[in-house]
Amino acid sequence: HYWNSHQRFFKSLCIASKVGEAVRLAKQALNEGKSVIIGLQSTGDAYTTNFLKNRDATEFISAPKETLENIIYKIFGIPG
Repeated sequence: HYWNSHQRFFKSLCIASKVGEAVRLAKQALNEGKSVIIGLQSTGDAYTTNFLKNRDATEFISAPKETLENIIYKIFGIPG
């Protein structure tokens, strides 16, 4: 479970680091009259669903944070 969570966490960080540039490029293309299509590799839907079961929906939802918390709880046996 550890390595799976480890890879999921860093994958989420890599995807998140690209969002700002993707938005900038999309806006630039739209300003040039082009069409923009963005394909999502991962939506974080499973973590969002789990998050909403346990917390208030007014908080910022972060898949990397949820992954990190889950692995800490499982490794160290801390109740979540």
